[in-house]
Amino acid sequence: MTRRLLNGVKEELGKVGGPVIHPEHYNTCGERGDDGSVEYEPIKVIEAWGWGEGFCYGNAIKYILRAPHKGSERADLEKARWYLNRLCEAPRPPGPHASPSSCYPMQVALAWRLSSRLQRAIEYIAAGSYHGAVEEVSKYLDEMED
Repeated sequence: MTRRLLNGVKEELGKVGGPVIHPEHYNTCGERGDDGSVEYEPIKVIEAWGWGEGFCYGNAIKYILRAPHKGSERADLEKARWYLNRLCEAPRPPGPHASPSSCYPMQVALAWRLSSRLQRAIEYIAAGSYHGAVEEVSKYLDEMED
């Protein structure tokens, strides 16, 4: 019963128009294209205006940090993975991001009491290794099903 429920939730989160991939509330201003989004979906506007990398980077961190504490851990981690994948697909290569001395990645991860896998995801993001972060979040999501 539990596995069937989890599979149903996973399927709902991952479908176009679901809460993660081109959600309905972001696509009310026109017809959907082949990718399931409309021309002026907010992420497309943000990227067209040159703010895409920072926006995706910030949202990935936000969703990872709050996931264990908000009550929608799977949905938040699916969203984090979506933003990290978007960074991986960006035309320019990712690079390390400077962090102030009072805000080291491990200090942040520990303050949020993240699991070791999510701690590594935060460290990968700070180092600009988005593929590594995607891998850690994906493994964590897979482990949630067991």
